[in-house]
Amino acid sequence: MQSAEPRFITPRDFDAPTEGRQIAKLAKVMGKPMMPWQRMVVDGATEKTAQGFYKYPTVMVTVPRQSGKTTLVGPVQLHRIMTRPGVKAFFTAQTGKDARDRMQDLQKLVAGSPLAPLFKMRYAAGSEGMSLANGSQLRSFAPGPASIHGETPHLVTLDEIWKHNQVRGTELMGAIGPAQATLEGESQVWLISTMGTAASGFMNDLVEKGRSGHPGMFYAEWSMAEGMDPYEPQTWWSFHPALGLTITESYLAKEAQDQPLGEWLRAYCNTLTSSADPLISDEDMAAMRTTPNVVPSRRSLALSYEVARDGDSAAVMATWRDDDGRPCSRLIHGAPGTSWLIPFLVELVADWRPAVLAADDGGETRRITDELRRRGQEVYTVGGGDVATACMGLLTALRDKQLKHDGSQALGNAIRHVALQSWGDGWRFSRKNSSGSIAALMAAVVGLWAFDHQERPLGKPTISF
Repeated sequence: MQSAEPRFITPRDFDAPTEGRQIAKLAKVMGKPMMPWQRMVVDGATEKTAQGFYKYPTVMVTVPRQSGKTTLVGPVQLHRIMTRPGVKAFFTAQTGKDARDRMQDLQKLVAGSPLAPLFKMRYAAGSEGMSLANGSQLRSFAPGPASIHGETPHLVTLDEIWKHNQVRGTELMGAIGPAQATLEGESQVWLISTMGTAASGFMNDLVEKGRSGHPGMFYAEWSMAEGMDPYEPQTWWSFHPALGLTITESYLAKEAQDQPLGEWLRAYCNTLTSSADPLISDEDMAAMRTTPNVVPSRRSLALSYEVARDGDSAAVMATWRDDDGRPCSRLIHGAPGTSWLIPFLVELVADWRPAVLAADDGGETRRITDELRRRGQEVYTVGGGDVATACMGLLTALRDKQLKHDGSQALGNAIRHVALQSWGDGWRFSRKNSSGSIAALMAAVVGLWAFDHQERPLGKPTISF
C-alpha cells in the first residue's frame, strides 16, 4: 500500500524509540490495519527521549475529509490506556454530540474485535467511554474548559478543531495545560482536523507553528499544493492519503460535483478558505471596488448600522444609488465593541442630516435602536420577510457585479464569512451560521432597502389649467 506524501511533516528521528509499531499492531487486531500515512504519524508522534518521555507534548495532524482520522486516533487512545494503569484519556470534537458520535464509533469497533472482553463500556449521555481492569479509562467530554476541570489527563484528543475560534481554543488549551502540569513528559495533546476558514484562528495559529517547525510539536499535513487544479483527478492523487486505499477516485469525483466550491476546497482539498462556502470570490469583489465620480449629497444618503452577533463589534454604512441605478455602499466607521456606536450615530445624523437612518430589526442591533429612539432619533427598521427580500436584492447585485463599494476590509470580510439560512420560501443572510462578523454586510443590506423605500419629500405644488 502507498499513500500520498505529506506536504509538511516533522522529520522522523529513526534512532528514537517509538510506540508506533505497537499501535499499528493494535489497529490490525481491531480489524483496521493502518494506512501508510497513519503509520507515519504514530511512528513520529510517539517518539520518546532516552529517559522514556514523549518528545512532543503537542501533536497536530491535518488531513482531508475521509482520510481515516477515527481509525488513527482510536488505536492511539486505546494503546495509551491498555499499556499503563490508572491513565485517564479524554476525547472531544467540535460539539458534544460529535464527540459522542465519534466515541460510539470507536466503541462499536472495539465491541466487534477480539479486544471486546477487556473493556467495560459506558454509554451514559455526556460521559460515554470505556474502562479497563487496570483502572485506566477513555471518556468523551463536551468541548468546554469546565468539562476537564479537576482532571489529570494523560492524553487529550481534540477533533475538528477548525470549528473553534481563537477564544474557545485558547480556553480549552488553558484548561488542559495546568491539568497536565504534573505529568510532564508523560502526557500529550493530540489535535486533528481538516483545514478551516479565516475564522479558525485557533487552528490557523497551530498550522503556522507546525509548518515552521515549532519545538515541542509534532506536525503532519496532507493538503493540495498551491496552484493545482482542485477538480483534476491527478491532483487528488498528489495529496489525499486515503485515495486508492479506503476511497476511490469515483467517490471523490461525485463529491466534487456535489460540494460547493468553498467546502470542496476546505474539507476535501484541505486548504484554508475565507469561509466554508464563499458567496462571492475575492476577485469579483475587487472588480467592483470603485471611487464614485460624483460624491452624493449627505442629505440624500441612507445611513445604516449593525451590531455583530456576539456584540464584539459594529459597523456604520452609507448607501445610495448612482445615476445609472447601481447600488453604492461605503463604510463610514467600524470598530470593536458597541459603546462608541450611539454617540457616533447621534453626532453623525445631526451633522449629515441623511435621508434616512436604518437598521435591521433583529439581533443585538435592536438594543441600539431602542436607545436611539428613546433619545428622540427616528430609525427606519427592516424586519421579517423584508430582510430576506433585501438580502436577495443585495446578493443579486453582488453576483451581477453591480455593487459599487470602497473595498473596506469590514465589508470584504463579511462577504467571506457570510452563510445563508432559509426563510419562508426564500432565504436571508445568517448571523448565527456565518463564520465571522457580517455586520458591514447587513448594514449595507438594510441601507439599500431603506434608500429604495424611504418616504420621499413632497415636491412644490403646481397649478395647471
